[in-house]
Amino acid sequence: MLGIMYENGQGVPKDHTTAVTWYRKAADQGDANAQCNLGMMYFNGRGTAPDHAEAAAWFRKAAQQGHASGQFNLGLMCEKGKGVPQDYRFAAAWYRRAADQGHTAAKAGAHQSQHQAERISDKRGGRISSSPQMGREWWVVLGTEPDASFETAKQAYKLKMKHYHPDTFAGLGSEFVKLAEESSRELNAAIEEAQRHRRRR
Repeated sequence: MLGIMYENGQGVPKDHTTAVTWYRKAADQGDANAQCNLGMMYFNGRGTAPDHAEAAAWFRKAAQQGHASGQFNLGLMCEKGKGVPQDYRFAAAWYRRAADQGHTAAKAGAHQSQHQAERISDKRGGRISSSPQMGREWWVVLGTEPDASFETAKQAYKLKMKHYHPDTFAGLGSEFVKLAEESSRELNAAIEEAQRHRRRR
């Protein structure tokens, strides 16, 4: 609450840097509201440098505690590919969680993201991929260039696997675990193909 007071200048001079300090103290103790607020500060660059990856990390902490706004914000990050890999399936899943708690904007977000995921699935003959793009090539899945070195491919693989590792979604239900397992399999196949590609060059 003190962070909110400083963010809005209520009873104290407005000071976003101090707001971030108080939000972080509460967020580090597991307060979901503070985690979500801290994520917004990072997202908007208020009181700290803008950092979408850090924003997504705090939204995730709040979302995993059942915080509706945290779930909605994380869905938005997944939809737009800000701070996390763009993935319409995960966006729809997080939006649905928020909508189930009455978040008014989440229902439309879930519908739009699900439509995007299905459109991509139709283009791929029923195969839904974590990638928002239309190709199936390893570099599309990893988000690199076709002529990327294997070291670059490995770095991209590790970064994405960090987001998709099934352990990250333990306790969130079968929907998230299934999506994470599918994405992990796709990433594993992509890095194997990248390695084969390197050998052929």
